[in-house]
Amino acid sequence: MPDRIQLTKVRSKKIKQLAIQADEILEKFDSGSSEQDAEIQAMFADRHNQVTYPQGFTDLRDFASWIVSKALTHMAFN
Repeated sequence: MPDRIQLTKVRSKKIKQLAIQADEILEKFDSGSSEQDAEIQAMFADRHNQVTYPQGFTDLRDFASWIVSKALTHMAFN
């Protein structure tokens, strides 16, 4: 299988940490924060530095309505 489609190996501890971070971002959304909020942008920047495939504001906001944050975090690596 080509390298570009190989699954990224990531420890469950990292998945758990980033899932918690995704939940924190979602709480900000629920409290009315917008994409331009400096704290949201900082949280996304931190998250993007740790994942293989960065997810955007709408990805987290929209996917969270039907998928748990742990699965969403797995998607950011594969």
